[in-house]
Amino acid sequence: MGPFQILGNGEPIMADETHLPQRKVNPWLPYVLGLPLAGLCWGLVMETPLAHTEVRRYFSHPVEAVEIVMFCVAMGAFLAKLIVLRREKNSLDAGLLAPWHGTPEEVEEAPRLLRVLLAKASRQKNTWLGQRLGSALDYLKQRKSTDGFDDQLRSLSDVDAFSLDSSYGLTRFITWAVPILGFLGTVLGITGAIAGVTPEVLEKSMSSVTDGLALAFDTTALALGLTMVTMFLSLLIEKAEQGHMEVVDRFVEKHLSNRFLRKGQPRSQEMAFDPMPIQNALANAGLGLVQLSANSAQELRTQFEQMLGELRNQSAQSMGQWMNAWQDQMGNRLGTLEAAQMQRLQMAEEAASKRVNLFAAHMDQHTEGILQQMREMQSMGQTAQSLLHTQQILQQNLSSLAGLGAFDQAMHSLIGAIHLLTARAGQFGTNWHESHESNRGPAVSRLTGQPVT
Repeated sequence: MGPFQILGNGEPIMADETHLPQRKVNPWLPYVLGLPLAGLCWGLVMETPLAHTEVRRYFSHPVEAVEIVMFCVAMGAFLAKLIVLRREKNSLDAGLLAPWHGTPEEVEEAPRLLRVLLAKASRQKNTWLGQRLGSALDYLKQRKSTDGFDDQLRSLSDVDAFSLDSSYGLTRFITWAVPILGFLGTVLGITGAIAGVTPEVLEKSMSSVTDGLALAFDTTALALGLTMVTMFLSLLIEKAEQGHMEVVDRFVEKHLSNRFLRKGQPRSQEMAFDPMPIQNALANAGLGLVQLSANSAQELRTQFEQMLGELRNQSAQSMGQWMNAWQDQMGNRLGTLEAAQMQRLQMAEEAASKRVNLFAAHMDQHTEGILQQMREMQSMGQTAQSLLHTQQILQQNLSSLAGLGAFDQAMHSLIGAIHLLTARAGQFGTNWHESHESNRGPAVSRLTGQPVT
């Protein structure tokens, strides 16, 4: 309880060197037990046939790994509490207090009882019962009176109850933090699933987006499941520890509360000791403890149901908000995709229209060229007919010219013959001819119009 003890009237007194050391529990024990348990769970899922089952998907996200580690730390804390609780129960039969036969004893016996207690093993003294007995006996040793002893016992009981409640700080933090981690994993998963979504991705594969969302919601589902298990185990272990604390209260009440003489109380057991008031007090105390336990259990159940309701409401509200936000974002992206698709269709339609118009213009030009070629070919046909007719005429003319050439040759031959005859006849009448030609000039051929020599 420390170097100071709280008296019934609220005044502290200094304890001597024989007081019990403060009860301590190793704060690293939950991590020493929980972290290897987390590694064992991870190895069982990753290195066994479980890796090919649906269990594997709940170990794929980093947030899920943190949730598993925190859950295993909580399990380590519960396991440490069970180990300590077993040691606490064993201390009830360890003989920490010397036997008492019912005869009230003097307060001067308290130092002797304290020395007997301090002689016990350390693991037996470092329990709720050992600390409670040591603190009560140290109080009597310091005060040397039973004044305010009942108040001191109640104060010690309240301090132990508060200490027991404080020992669940780690598990309560984990119970609060795991669902928050689940929601955080869902947020990160949704962000990662829709961060790279483009119109092209939505056109090709919608399953890539839905698979990412399914993985994102797995973190919340795992967190809620682990929280339920943690809260249930915390309720069971806390109830067991509270039950043991009630046993410690009854033990102290039975073996220490009425063990010492009170002021004005006779020493003789026959004259002073009446077991009926003690039995009645114990019965009333038992009924009160039963009622208190029932009320505590009902209160815990109410708090548990209220917490579950709040978790369900928060989960449903968060899921609704994220689904609405996701639907809005997907609607905006789909609207943008539709507008972009319409714009591309319009551009494609305009390009196709331009290509059709250009093709029609080329076809018109090509058709005009074909018609021009047909007209040229028709003209060439007519020209060929004209050339053929001209060729026929030329052939006729050539035939006529050929005939005319033969006629000219005959005429020349005749003229030659005439010239020959004239030359021969000239020998006889040269003079007559000369005189005759000198009178009338040169003779002219009638056929050629040339002068005849």
